[in-house]
Amino acid sequence: MSAASISFLNFGIHSLALALLGWVIVRFVIRDALRRSHAAFLAVLFSLIGAFDIGFWSFPYVAEKAPVWTAVHQTLESNWRVVVTPSTPESKTASEVAKASTAPAWKMDDIIQAARWLYGVVAGVLLLRLLAQSCGMQRWAWRLRYLKQQEIDALPEVVPLGRLRVVEGDATPCVAGWFPPVIALPSSAFGTLPPQQWRWILRHEAEHLRRADTAAALIQGIIRALLWWNPVVHALVECHARATEEVCDAAALDRPQESNDYSNFLLGWAAKPSFQPACVMPIASSVPARRLKARLIALMEARGVRKRIGAFFVLACLICVLALPMLVASLGITTAAAQEPAATNEKPDNGELITRVFRVPPEIATKARVAKEWLKEQGIAFPEGATAVSNRVTAQIIVRNTRTQLDKVAAVVAEASTILPQVHVTGRVIVANQFYGEHGGTLSSLQLRDVLHSVSSTKGVDLMSTPAVSMKIGTQAVMEMLYEGPPGEPRKFAGTSIELGVLPKADGRVEASIKPSFGTRHGEIMLNLEDGKNVDWPSVTILSSEARAQVQSGETVVTHLPVGKRCVTTLITLRALRPDGQFATGGFGEKINLMAKAQPAPVKSSADDFDAKAKEADKANAAMDAKRVHLSVKVLDAKQSKDAGMPFDLLIAGALGTPASGAAPPAPPMGVVKRPDLYTVQGVFTDSQFQVVLRALSQKKGMTMSTLKSASVKSDEFQDFTIPDAHDGGRMILAPQIGADGSSIELTIRILSTTATPASHALRTSITVWDGQTVVVGGMVKEDGGINQSRLFFITPQIIDPSGEAQDKPASK
Repeated sequence: MSAASISFLNFGIHSLALALLGWVIVRFVIRDALRRSHAAFLAVLFSLIGAFDIGFWSFPYVAEKAPVWTAVHQTLESNWRVVVTPSTPESKTASEVAKASTAPAWKMDDIIQAARWLYGVVAGVLLLRLLAQSCGMQRWAWRLRYLKQQEIDALPEVVPLGRLRVVEGDATPCVAGWFPPVIALPSSAFGTLPPQQWRWILRHEAEHLRRADTAAALIQGIIRALLWWNPVVHALVECHARATEEVCDAAALDRPQESNDYSNFLLGWAAKPSFQPACVMPIASSVPARRLKARLIALMEARGVRKRIGAFFVLACLICVLALPMLVASLGITTAAAQEPAATNEKPDNGELITRVFRVPPEIATKARVAKEWLKEQGIAFPEGATAVSNRVTAQIIVRNTRTQLDKVAAVVAEASTILPQVHVTGRVIVANQFYGEHGGTLSSLQLRDVLHSVSSTKGVDLMSTPAVSMKIGTQAVMEMLYEGPPGEPRKFAGTSIELGVLPKADGRVEASIKPSFGTRHGEIMLNLEDGKNVDWPSVTILSSEARAQVQSGETVVTHLPVGKRCVTTLITLRALRPDGQFATGGFGEKINLMAKAQPAPVKSSADDFDAKAKEADKANAAMDAKRVHLSVKVLDAKQSKDAGMPFDLLIAGALGTPASGAAPPAPPMGVVKRPDLYTVQGVFTDSQFQVVLRALSQKKGMTMSTLKSASVKSDEFQDFTIPDAHDGGRMILAPQIGADGSSIELTIRILSTTATPASHALRTSITVWDGQTVVVGGMVKEDGGINQSRLFFITPQIIDPSGEAQDKPASK
């Protein structure tokens, strides 16, 4: 049985079950008319919405469940489920095969498909009928005339005159319409009814208006049309109508002693002919007679009706809304394959070879360059004639194998398509007369904020931000801000180099290895970038420290290093980053499904068809080697007064209203010493975030923006960009490398100035970004009196195929 057939049957089962439970509660548990009316309406509503909602729950449950409900689910699932076992040729006896050959051509799926068509046609006709009746009733209500002055004078008490209308001739008092609903009074009643009967009519119909019963009737009419096959829903609608009339009858009476007279009054109106259209709510009607009988019995028994439903009743309804769907969802139909996947997959098949095309992440297509050998490593058997090829351009694996082995391939692909987040790393270096934190320890985000606040209020402290990098878990990276020594010298530099390593651990943690190194003069004085211009390289000593700690996303690792009389504290913050540029709420352990879209339907084809697909893949793989990276660069110069409020290093985060998701955390607080003439990586933005930033910056005064000529290069090649003279000239060298996953790019950035101070504005770093994201590099380049000049580079690498078209982005869960 197909998934569509099972879903259709389960919808019917759940709708019946929910309606039946609601009817039992309304009919046998709740006695008060006010509460019955609300409960019946809620039950009718949930018969449709609840059943529809349950249809999106997995059968059997495969999603993660809250621990408190796990035992309940397991108990219900194991006993109440009807299992439909698909028959295979191996499971049939010879007599069954013979019977099957003479069986009717119609299968269960065909019957259910016909039932679905019947359901849709009948529901459509009923909805059209309801629409026609509703439009006719509304037009009738709009054409009713307003009351004349003598008619108003005949009314016994103050009433909402704006909601009263008059029907010419004989008719029954009623409520009609929705825009807005009105009370229709027959013209023949004026001058004939005593004041008491007028009070009964007006109070009864005014209660209908107050409760918005016409709107409730319309909603129930729509649900009845959609669930026309469900008899319990029709019974619930009738229960609601009876309870509603009892509530309005109670509102009409001043005292219980009027019940006899009021009953005769209702019988009199019910006996009169009614000329109103359908969908109105008359004060009394003989159709259906059981509804009028129930009202009269309630009046004779003088049943009390609550004025308010009460908090206890509301709480009970909420409990039912939460508990009943969970109970009903355990009823249903599923297949044996879904119920026992392991056992079903192990059943032998007839050995027929068929072809299926599996869509995989680009990384898997690259790993499976020789698809057959890769699948063999994953435990897939290939009998004689079975084979597999990989198409790296379309990110597909085409496999020709038996049904059993193809099911195993599907499981392998599903597992391989789930990856962990990247690690977004930002660093800060504090040079002070004391250490902050504990060497090898960690700081929470709040503790880090307290440290930075303390630093900002302490004199004689230098705080530097390092370039931000993104890296994969299980890899290493380097963050550098340095001026390298001559080639003949051993590896010496002025500035900072921080080596990073990240390994996965349990419970959503990673083990971070941090090794900061600093160029010093004789190990006593730290050297910055500007010192690199005139440094005595034989006197340079590289000092290092190292720390290792297990951290969660958002935590900071601390390292200490004494340099002469100064204390150097390095703070490295690691956060989990998803492919869409958002920080992963599930931390480093969050599983990201790169194949969020459904797999295409299996394709059954011959060996010749497979050979054609294999040739296609060979041709596409040859073109894959020509894949390139398109590089686009924008340069922005901004002049800001020191008194302008928000400093420019916070402008990027402020352009989005809040710190940008996926971007580096904001710069240090105001008051922290920040050196000019130093470029750093400011953050990483998705395309939508980048567009917001550009629009925000374009509205600022004092901005000069230039767009450099874009270029496309092969992976591992470099591109030299010339920085315009309007931005002080210089060069930018970009070297992109496409990651093995086909979706990430490791981008090496070098910015060289041609001004008189070659070391100023220099940057050399590598950062890993997802395809199409934008890296923001920049900093303050000049201070002139009360004006700060800052410069930003927006670098966007995008993977393109041989035809020049951008490749599809991977989806994230």
